[in-house]
Amino acid sequence: MEKKEAKVYTGQGDQGLTALTPASQVSKADERVAAMGGVEEIVASLALVRAVTDCPIFKGKLERIMGTLRTLVSGLADPRGGKYVFSAEEIEFLEKDMDGMLSHMEEGITSTHIPGDCEQSARLFAAHTTARHAERAVVTMDRRYAVPATFKQYVNRLCDYLLVAACDADLLWEKVHEMGY
Repeated sequence: MEKKEAKVYTGQGDQGLTALTPASQVSKADERVAAMGGVEEIVASLALVRAVTDCPIFKGKLERIMGTLRTLVSGLADPRGGKYVFSAEEIEFLEKDMDGMLSHMEEGITSTHIPGDCEQSARLFAAHTTARHAERAVVTMDRRYAVPATFKQYVNRLCDYLLVAACDADLLWEKVHEMGY
């Protein structure tokens, strides 16, 4: 059997177009493309966090979040199609994990705390700001294309989650250093 040569490039992008679905070519300036790109940027930011994370439990949480985000990207390509959905459990997962992290922070998150005492915290904080940017793109997309409410909720909750996780990473780093490790 002859091996077929696979190509990544189509040439369509040279004219400023991209395919959201096999049957739809849209401008790369379309709100859907911006929203999808913003969410993909969150995935990339989380990959950088995952690369420096030593905790297998937290790595697993990041992988779950990244998988949900990939589903969300596909759903943004065709928001009315309803093919790509995730359950409200994914939002609850973020909320419960956030509550757990906040439960051992004496002061909670204060406006004076600047994340970045450790590399993981700095990367999580960068992912937080990337998520806020993506959230704005999703809300902009929603003006023209009806974005499912769970998509908007998930991205909003993820922004909060990443900020809490950044502060939690600093707290854990501080405790480890107090113990002399």
